[in-house]
Amino acid sequence: MKDSSSGQLPRRSFLWGLPVAGAALSLAPRAAFAGAWTTISKEAGITVTTRREKDRQFPTFRGTGRIKAGILDIVSVIQDAGRHSQWLHQCSEGKMLKRVDDTTQIVYNRIDSPWPVKDRDVVLRGKIDVITPGKEVKIRFRAIKTSLKGPVSGVVRMPVLEGHWYMVAMGESKSLVEYQVNADPAGELPQWLVEQASKELPMFTLKNLRKQVAKTSAAGTYADFQREVRAKNPEHFGGAG
Repeated sequence: MKDSSSGQLPRRSFLWGLPVAGAALSLAPRAAFAGAWTTISKEAGITVTTRREKDRQFPTFRGTGRIKAGILDIVSVIQDAGRHSQWLHQCSEGKMLKRVDDTTQIVYNRIDSPWPVKDRDVVLRGKIDVITPGKEVKIRFRAIKTSLKGPVSGVVRMPVLEGHWYMVAMGESKSLVEYQVNADPAGELPQWLVEQASKELPMFTLKNLRKQVAKTSAAGTYADFQREVRAKNPEHFGGAG
């Protein structure tokens, strides 16, 4: 509903804006224990699954698919909070609020919702972990309370959101990407929106990520960023991609 932000990430920030893409807008009943993953959608090589969680009112959703790009090419897109609205499904605004250190930063995302549902927003603290140098990277994120971004009139602040981006190298210029989120969007939501969001948000986000990675890689959008990352972390991203 609202205009997008065009805030830019400082070049020397190594951790990255963390997307929400609508979070898990689900009203499933609270589960007594974590359940098994249930596949709800498969398309274009992307699989979407959901799972009930212990002591959580809302289920977790997960999207998994392959992208023809190296891990650093994908990370370069994810880290650019100012361009989240170009590819994160239903994200109308993204902005980096604060770089805490080289691996941690705080970002803001606003999620567009169809009328009459109010938009949602969230402030996230994210941190990167290189699990296996050159092979596995996980970006974990969690909603926080902060004075860096006050309440926005007419927008519902999500009190709970946590998840991750997990990337595994699958050979030269190929990566497996997993996007997982569990959230409490707050307030009552219509069931049709719940069902639609659970399917579409992870599916369209990963589809759009593929396109954005291909576009920015071809244009060399993040060439400077990638050179600095490799120079600073040669053991993690010393090679191409």
